[in-house]
Amino acid sequence: MRILPLAAALCLVSPVARAQAQHLDISVTDAPLGQFLDTVSKQTKVSFVLGQGTEDQRVTLAFKGAPVRQVLDQIKQSKGLGYQELAPDIYLIAAEPVLASCPGVLAGYPALDAKITIDVRQAPLSSVFARIGGVTGLRFALVPQIRDWKATLSLQKVPARQAVQILCVVKGLSVRAEGQDGLIVEAAIPEAPKAAASRPDGQGLFTGYRGVSLSLPGHQLAFLKKGDHVDVMVTFDAKMADERKEKVTATILQNVRIVDVSKPGKGEERGTVQILLNPNEAQYAALSDAQGDLHVALRAPGDTEMHPMEMASFRKLFR
Repeated sequence: MRILPLAAALCLVSPVARAQAQHLDISVTDAPLGQFLDTVSKQTKVSFVLGQGTEDQRVTLAFKGAPVRQVLDQIKQSKGLGYQELAPDIYLIAAEPVLASCPGVLAGYPALDAKITIDVRQAPLSSVFARIGGVTGLRFALVPQIRDWKATLSLQKVPARQAVQILCVVKGLSVRAEGQDGLIVEAAIPEAPKAAASRPDGQGLFTGYRGVSLSLPGHQLAFLKKGDHVDVMVTFDAKMADERKEKVTATILQNVRIVDVSKPGKGEERGTVQILLNPNEAQYAALSDAQGDLHVALRAPGDTEMHPMEMASFRKLFR
């Protein structure tokens, strides 16, 4: 089995014999989580499905004779990422609130035990859940916000419950019951309530999230307004393997909502943008603000797709 590095897409292969008894000898320093888990997968034949934004988180870990669960517990402790055993030797790894967003309500639907095969590329979620509904006889009602979100999915004869759980984690969805044969599917992180966003104080915040203020040059704020969605990037000096320093740029956040903008009087002066983040994202935004120069990129209205992003450098550009 191989690792499944899926910020926005997914390919799942059939499980092999359990490998939990195998112990790991591994040591990495500042390695991408996806790369680290790829090594774990090769040693143990355990596969991993990674939630949005987790693959490029960096880890420094060392183990000798450690079982897989000990490794996952350490990742949970150091990075705030939970894990869930989806099937023998297949784990979902994501921020704990995301794992919790696809709750045990699924256990109340025996129809989800039906086996399903799905092979789609960049298909709307509405059509993917229609396929699952056709096999299980269940009604999946998707809120308008997510119907056109795209999914790439390749599953071979797995329980439909697994397909729904994987979509929850990879696409950031939550599911709640609607009667005996219905399920409502929505975004685990909803849009900020419109009433809150229009309050005179301009905060537009809601429970469980933080308004994080970033200082940016005036030209970056010129075309931004409350309610827009942006990606956030940081440019910083990285120490390369040959001891050489090089500026690199990394996308740290995608599709985050602006809750307020304070523009400067002159374009060359700095202003402030406030963005809506969960507590874990807020920490990374603060760290990036202290580490390097921040930039924001405006998204088109309704564009919710998450894109796997590699770190950019001039060496990669001109090689």
